[in-house]
Amino acid sequence: MKVALPETLPPSRRKPFAWKAASPLSFIKLFRSGKRLRLLCTLAVIDNWVAPVAGGHISSPIMAIYQADSLGWGLMQRGRFESGSSALSFPGLFAAPWLMRRLGLEATVRLGIVSSSVALLVNFLGRKSWHLYLAILLGCFRSGGTHALTAMIAAEGAATTDLGQGDLQAQVSNFRSVLGTVSGLTWGWVYGVGSRRGVPGLFFLVGLACTLVQLGLAAAPLAPRGGKK
Repeated sequence: MKVALPETLPPSRRKPFAWKAASPLSFIKLFRSGKRLRLLCTLAVIDNWVAPVAGGHISSPIMAIYQADSLGWGLMQRGRFESGSSALSFPGLFAAPWLMRRLGLEATVRLGIVSSSVALLVNFLGRKSWHLYLAILLGCFRSGGTHALTAMIAAEGAATTDLGQGDLQAQVSNFRSVLGTVSGLTWGWVYGVGSRRGVPGLFFLVGLACTLVQLGLAAAPLAPRGGKK
C-alpha cells in the first residue's frame, strides 16, 4: 500500500531540488568567502576531525578498539561504559543553550575546545579504566562548542554569501558526515602506529595537538566587532 501526503508549502515558496547545494564538497567554497568565515570553517574541520577521539564522543569505532585491545574490555564493560557515559555527558548537553546565552557563541566555542583538550590529556595520561569516565565528564562541554561554532558559521556565511542560514547549516552537516568517515580511518592508522610502538594512547596525544592548534586559531576574534559574540 502506498501513502502520499499533499504538498503544504505554497507554490511561490517552492524551489527545485539542487544537487549542488546538497553536495558535502560545497562546504569547501566557504573557505573563499572571507577571512573570518575561513577561520570558522577551519575550526569546524579540526573540531570534526578530532570528534572520534575527543572526550565527548563515546561510540566511535576507534574508542571501541582501544578499550578492547588495550584495556581488555568485553561487551558487558563496553555496554556499561556507554550507559554511564551518556549520563556523564548530559551536563554538557543541558548547559549548552545556557552557555551560549550567558557567555556568547565565541566564548562557548573556546570553552568547548578547552574541554576537549583536557579530556584528551586525561585519556593520554590515564592508565585505569576510570579515567575514561573522567574524560567524558571533563569533555562534556565540547558539544556546546560545536553547536556554537555551527551557529557562527551560519551567521557569518549568511552575511558574506548568498546562501541562507539553513543552506549553510546543511552544508556544514553534510561535510561533517563525510569528514567523520575519513577521520575515522586516519585515527585507526594512528592507533595502529602507536600500538606497534608500545604507546596505544598515541592517538589521544595527536588529538590533543590538534585541539591545541584549534585553540591557538580560536584566540583570534571570531565575531565582528559590535556583532554577536
